[in-house]
Amino acid sequence: MAFGDLLRKLWGPGRTSVSPRPFKAKLARFAPQFSGYNQHDSQVLVVLLFNLFARAAFSCLMMYGPFQELLAFLLDGLHEDLNRVKHRPYIKSKDADGRPDEEVADEYWANHIARNNSIIVDVCQVLGRFKSEV
Repeated sequence: MAFGDLLRKLWGPGRTSVSPRPFKAKLARFAPQFSGYNQHDSQVLVVLLFNLFARAAFSCLMMYGPFQELLAFLLDGLHEDLNRVKHRPYIKSKDADGRPDEEVADEYWANHIARNNSIIVDVCQVLGRFKSEV
């Protein structure tokens, strides 16, 4: 709720300056390392928020189709902002030409990482890569 309230105040009509103290206080309840006034790495905050968001998201994932779209949109935006690759190379995809699936998958994954390398990819990679049987 605190994050939603903060967003409503930031983007709602009649915007004025906004103090994020209520949000920070709620965040500190879940992540004590953010209590006090020490400076923290933004990546630590992003990972924490992603983990909190992911817990809530995955518990609702099967119930709400539009929620999947929202999650994909948010993760894509975070990935784009946090992508470590600044100059994305053009990589021409090769056909499988009878090569083993593992070899082709490894090649495609290496090509993907050459263009997309963010904390979002790092975290989601744990979920694994799957082969479609359709």
